[in-house]
Amino acid sequence: MKIHAAAVACAPRCRDDLAKLPTFKHYIYFLFAPTLVYRDEYPRTKKIRWGFVLFHFLEVAAIIFYNSFLWERFILPYWSDYGKEPKVEAGTVVRGMFACVLPGVISFLCGFYCLLHAWHNAFAEMLTFGDRLFYEVTF
Repeated sequence: MKIHAAAVACAPRCRDDLAKLPTFKHYIYFLFAPTLVYRDEYPRTKKIRWGFVLFHFLEVAAIIFYNSFLWERFILPYWSDYGKEPKVEAGTVVRGMFACVLPGVISFLCGFYCLLHAWHNAFAEMLTFGDRLFYEVTF
């Protein structure tokens, strides 16, 4: 998706001989910045708050640990012996599915929070990406 956004933003420049094309440095910054809209320049902060970065990376580690706990404690016990028995009953499968619904939903929510909040905020701070309200529309 990011490659497409960069291509769409830079395509009109390819037709114009006088337009300056972005450098590889701009493209790499765009790949790691938490945005889907390509620009040559983004607002930048003055300094990196390393405590903020550390906090979000600790959040990532805690969420990974919590997800592994959820899977090992609540999801894998129901499915670890699946397929070892010669005959599988429908009731066993349905019971396992219903038992795993809540831990599965919590696992997905934690995963989305981990990636879309903690990981992106940590990288935004390390890249001094200053505009955290980039997509907000003001009237």
